[in-house]
Amino acid sequence: MNEAPDSQEVIQLNAENFEKQHDLKKAIAEYRVLLQRAPEMPGIHYRIAGLIMSQPPTAASAEEARKEFEAELKIFPGNAGAEYYLGELAELYPSFAETHLGLGRCLLDSGNAKDAAPPFTSLSPPPISGWDARKTRRASSKTLRKNVSGAPAENHRTPMYY
Repeated sequence: MNEAPDSQEVIQLNAENFEKQHDLKKAIAEYRVLLQRAPEMPGIHYRIAGLIMSQPPTAASAEEARKEFEAELKIFPGNAGAEYYLGELAELYPSFAETHLGLGRCLLDSGNAKDAAPPFTSLSPPPISGWDARKTRRASSKTLRKNVSGAPAENHRTPMYY
């Protein structure tokens, strides 16, 4: 520690020490310093998100945690914990559309298209009417059906919802 006080290992040890002392704000700040030095280091965004979620909730904490989990999945797509907590955020905040989209994107990226459909279909569509609504529903159902079944959308009948 004395020979390389600015090394990634020392910064990570400092952040973990702040965590053990329950000084979560300092731990988050130290992890952010670590991310500046090693932006592609796996696990760090996940730890920041976990620390954010372990603090008393604020108006922005769920959004901050979601962004950190998604950043973690960009670095380490196999992080099942990040996927799990994105799903937890979607259940805790059902109107939190970004969480549902993030969970759906993660499931699609991991090749799990069948499980990706429910997060996307649980979202309330924006209010549109008339011809645009029918076109939008047709296009989204074709895309979703193609992704879920793996077959081209043209092989399926598109239901008409008016």
